[in-house]
Amino acid sequence: YFLKRELVFFVFGLVALFVTKSVPYKVYARFVYPILGVTFVFMLLCFVPGLAHHVGGARRWIKIGGFTMQPSEWAKFSVILFAAYLISKKGEKVRLFAKGYIPIMFIAGLFILMILGQKDLGSAFVLFVVIFVMLFVSGTRLHYMIGSIAFALPALYFLIFSVAFRRRRILAFLDPWKYQLDQGFQIIQSFVAFKAGGLLGAGLGESKQKLFYLPEAHTDFIFSVLGEEFGWIGVVGVVALFAFFVYRGISIAMRTRDPFGMFLALGITTLIGIQAVINFGVVMGMLPT
Repeated sequence: YFLKRELVFFVFGLVALFVTKSVPYKVYARFVYPILGVTFVFMLLCFVPGLAHHVGGARRWIKIGGFTMQPSEWAKFSVILFAAYLISKKGEKVRLFAKGYIPIMFIAGLFILMILGQKDLGSAFVLFVVIFVMLFVSGTRLHYMIGSIAFALPALYFLIFSVAFRRRRILAFLDPWKYQLDQGFQIIQSFVAFKAGGLLGAGLGESKQKLFYLPEAHTDFIFSVLGEEFGWIGVVGVVALFAFFVYRGISIAMRTRDPFGMFLALGITTLIGIQAVINFGVVMGMLPT
């Protein structure tokens, strides 16, 4: 069932890849504000009863015409597009607090707050980091960024430790076996999957952990299943592919003379790279779930 689904998404993604490839990236600069506006409306729909789709207490999805979508994924791209556009448009002024830093952080902060309202701390954190990387590369004054981080840390602490399930996840990260029947269960099952994979793996389709032992085996923890079926070789191969992707993305950004193209490439590459690193870290127990 899931293999068929992945094949459908793969074909769809491949078509989308070549369609997007044929569109000059400068076209996106003309539609920055319409894209941002449409994304904002879809983000608001996550709070509308009847359209919002709740899973595990989170309201990150909307259902329209039988399709389920997660607007925060569009928000990441839209905010990166906006930041790239504004940084390239303002030039040296981007280093100024009122004319450069504030407009970008205001829009990014607005979307981050909406994502937090959908109980998606992970996506909010990722978007925050990506925007900061883009601002840092643009030459934004470091003390502006340090001040924002200092301001955000108490809020981050509150968001983690004031919410029971997040607090339990942190405790389970520190000692999974103490919480092996609840919050630590998933990461322990992930460890079992990696251990069972060994060097060469159990073989394609031969994972036992995905058979009702490892929660979210086909989504969040699919990397654990890959580790069990393809072993250490498969894990290193996937990590290497992502590393190569990031390397190529950064190389493209560095060679691009147009500031908008450079920051767009940097933002998208950083987004995908950071999300991959976080996922690898979580499923291997190096980061909290």
